[in-house]
Amino acid sequence: MADASALEDEGAAVFLGEIYLSVETARRQARTARRSYGREVAHLAIHGLLHLVGEDHPTPSARRRMAAREASLLASLRARVAALTPEVV
Repeated sequence: MADASALEDEGAAVFLGEIYLSVETARRQARTARRSYGREVAHLAIHGLLHLVGEDHPTPSARRRMAAREASLLASLRARVAALTPEVV
């Protein structure tokens, strides 16, 4: 959503768009994948953020690349993700 000219000032805040998460979907996907709710919410938020900065996954190689980026970001946030509970999120 950001206009290209908005990116010229490296110090300026830029509105990239919005990320919407469905609590019900996150809970269902967490149960199905046998992972915590907090981890699933973090994964969905990271996935949405990667889309906002231009990542996509239309091909198998693009899916692998995006999954690797998601995993890297999740690993760097591991302690904070572990602290998330349904009451906090």
